[in-house]
Amino acid sequence: MLKSMVDMDAFPLSRRSANLLRFCRHADYDALHDEFQADFGYRYAGSRFSLLKNLHTAPGPDECFAHIDVHAVETFDKMLGLEWSYPDLSPAMAAKLCPFNTINYYRSHVEEFFCHNGVSPLPPVEGRCAMAFVEPDELRVAYALHNASRTEIRLGLRWYCEAHDTPRQSKIIPGGFEAVFEQKIVKPYPVYVQLRAETEGLSFRLDGKRWSSEPVTVTLVAGQTAEYVFRIRLDDRADFREPATKLGVQASFTRAVSQAEAIYRRLPPLEGAWARYEPLMLNAAGMMMHNTCQDRALNGRWTPTIRGGKSGLDATWFWDTGFYNIALGLLGMKEVGQGAMQLLLDGIDEQGMPSNTYQNGRYGEGKYQNPTLAWGLCQLDAWCPDEDFIRQALPPLERYVNHWLTAWDSGNGLVVFPPTGVSWDDALRWQDTFPIAFEPGETWHAKNWGRMNEPLFEQPDVNAHLALECRALAHLHCRLGEASQAAAWDQRANRLAERINALLWDEESGCYQDRCIRDGRFVKMLTPGSLWPIYAGMAPQPRAREMCRRFLLNPEHLYTPMPFASLDRSHPAFRSGGFLHAPPEHPGSLVQHAYWIGRSWPNMNFWMLGALSRAGLKNEADVAAERILQGMCRDEALNECYDPLTGTGNGHPECTHGAAGAIALAYRLYHRDPLGLPIG
Repeated sequence: MLKSMVDMDAFPLSRRSANLLRFCRHADYDALHDEFQADFGYRYAGSRFSLLKNLHTAPGPDECFAHIDVHAVETFDKMLGLEWSYPDLSPAMAAKLCPFNTINYYRSHVEEFFCHNGVSPLPPVEGRCAMAFVEPDELRVAYALHNASRTEIRLGLRWYCEAHDTPRQSKIIPGGFEAVFEQKIVKPYPVYVQLRAETEGLSFRLDGKRWSSEPVTVTLVAGQTAEYVFRIRLDDRADFREPATKLGVQASFTRAVSQAEAIYRRLPPLEGAWARYEPLMLNAAGMMMHNTCQDRALNGRWTPTIRGGKSGLDATWFWDTGFYNIALGLLGMKEVGQGAMQLLLDGIDEQGMPSNTYQNGRYGEGKYQNPTLAWGLCQLDAWCPDEDFIRQALPPLERYVNHWLTAWDSGNGLVVFPPTGVSWDDALRWQDTFPIAFEPGETWHAKNWGRMNEPLFEQPDVNAHLALECRALAHLHCRLGEASQAAAWDQRANRLAERINALLWDEESGCYQDRCIRDGRFVKMLTPGSLWPIYAGMAPQPRAREMCRRFLLNPEHLYTPMPFASLDRSHPAFRSGGFLHAPPEHPGSLVQHAYWIGRSWPNMNFWMLGALSRAGLKNEADVAAERILQGMCRDEALNECYDPLTGTGNGHPECTHGAAGAIALAYRLYHRDPLGLPIG
């Protein structure tokens, strides 16, 4: 009898995680273009490549994607496949055979069982193919073929690999091959691949884009199992990393499952009725593991980090990292959180200008995201305290916050959002022709929509983010016993809070509003940004409660069936979702529709639930959180954002935003202090 590679009974949480997500092609997935199938790729151990395993394909890993740069690129159409036949069958009998496979998808490994179905003949051979990342950028694939009968059977075996493009270079090596591909996102980069059979007696040859092993005939006696093991390695340099330890096949698979189980075990028990979300938590924790990555820092040091997703978002992002630290801290993934922060801290220049992304030795240039990094360090430190890392992080954190306060000072004691910001992407809140809503009797198609001009406005959420960064720096100095420095940063936070209440409160609309610095007019557009000062603890309590009841808990405004909409439901610009399309003004690019003019976002939902809690509406916050979690449970993937009317996953699936948001909501971390500290 052919058994599983690993005794999953020894790993109960990993066993329960089986098939919560399928690492395969998801046909016609809502809003997902075919190019983004890599979002569902199986990736683990900090690897920079992933793979799919589909039904009705030859045994072994299918498409393989390289994640060297910010977007995934397909490298192999079939990473490794097995063709097997029965030499003793006549062609007519062989034609009656029907291949079949069934798959268990775990976050730690993928296990496929395969056979030939039929009645006459019915081959008594069972097959198993297990695959796991046993080291960063190293995949081990183990095939087993078992004769379940009492007579011997002859098998004809051949393995093959099908590249997506013709390799730039290739050479045959003992037991396999090496190849070099050239791929391009922003600039060209090489991808080096090495495949080697650990089982002796196999050799490969190349024909165009296809490598095939020389045919092998094997005789299995009654009850015999034949095993064939392959090692596949990928890098952006020719010098492949050697494994830290060289384990046997079963031991390396067991270690992979043990590492995943250790992460699951760090999840605290969910309280009471919230325990119903345990499958969602296993999925989310597994996704946090899957989106970790070993990236090469500028000094060449391999650094653990966490990326936004597997395709399109495959980089270390600035404001995203701050938010991910909520979940990384709870999961005890301290090295990953600190590694991601260190990559971003190293990108803050001497003047304090930050970079919005880091990937593959390159920082994003000239773009800003909302300031959240010091706040994020507080979230991580609340679970994984580390004074040495605080001491190391404070100088660049203070440089970048001072840069925001000085370089983008509006002249009114507030800041404006810098141009080319990439936090609210396509939001219409900052158009230079406003208000966006139509005036009575205005011809809608003749309206001048204007262009986005972020520095034209003082924004309540951006300034509240920055005030909370000042508060976070004060807290971090307190952690080191530096009272005077803490007091100075608290004073800066207080000044920003005073200015937010003095200048960005719009009495007519009854909420905080973006304000034009040119003439002092408000944009008259309600978004979750209008309530961010409540989360940051800067709104007077009566005002906070009134705003929450009037707007945040009102179905006519932000309390959509899947809370919370990123734009007022009653605004004519509201759109619940969209899909990837190729606009003529951006040839060769895929662009999302309606990212920030309606969709519900996990990170923003956390902050809005925190606003409800700060306003004393804790029960209402819990009810809203359950509505959000119920929506997130509907899809097997956890998404970047969601349709607020239907709860359908939108944006990128398998997104760290969704995973971190699910964890933060299920454990009701929105009831904590804004800096991540327990209250009371």
